[in-house]
Amino acid sequence: LEKYDAESVTESYEDEEGSSDSDLDLDMGGMDLEELGRQARAAVQAYEKEPATDAAFMEEPSDDVLQELENEIFDKPSTDDYAKMTVAQLKDELRGRGLKVSGRKAELIERLQSP
Repeated sequence: LEKYDAESVTESYEDEEGSSDSDLDLDMGGMDLEELGRQARAAVQAYEKEPATDAAFMEEPSDDVLQELENEIFDKPSTDDYAKMTVAQLKDELRGRGLKVSGRKAELIERLQSP
């Protein structure tokens, strides 16, 4: 991480359109750049030192939870949704995925659910 002094950071420069960075309205809560930098570094250090304490994020999700999330992400119908579909609808879904369309309804559903 490079360190800059406040003067080098606040020096104004002209861009191609003639405006300078001093034209920007930055609200730093009355802090100078050095104080802002100190507080930012302290916040990063505190974040890096603190271990994750949320129990929900400390254990691995179950296969069922992972399957539900995958279905939500990829907008896949659930087993119940497939069961409500006709064989023709299931075959259309299989064709859309480039999968084999022959077999009984249960086989079609199984094929649609496999990764």
